Amino acid sequence: MKKNTKEVVVSLLNEGTQFTGDIESQDDLCIHGWVSGSINACRKLVIGTTGQIEGDINSPSVVVFGVVNGNIFSSGFVSLKNTSQVTGTIITAQIEIESGAEFNGDCCIERNANV
Repeated sequence: MKKNTKEVVVSLLNEGTQFTGDIESQDDLCIHGWVSGSINACRKLVIGTTGQIEGDINSPSVVVFGVVNGNIFSSGFVSLKNTSQVTGTIITAQIEIESGAEFNGDCCIERNANV
């Protein structure tokens, strides 16, 4: 019997790495470094505890442990973890904000968000 296996690909920007410019990703993306520019991820985006983003984010699933200074647009789910610091507007279908997370900005829930 043949098993159906799917390869999982995760793009990673490590701690200590600095990137200036826009990022487009077709795979899951995990950022632990510093990015100045917009991020357009077609799958899940994770900003690690050492990750810092200076720009807008567009992804169906966004999990923030680090710092985001910019707007977040998500057709699915945004999760701000207790270590996160977010300044900007969030437009999403669902949001979770843990106790301890810092959020300064506006939030708009759009159940049929197509952002």
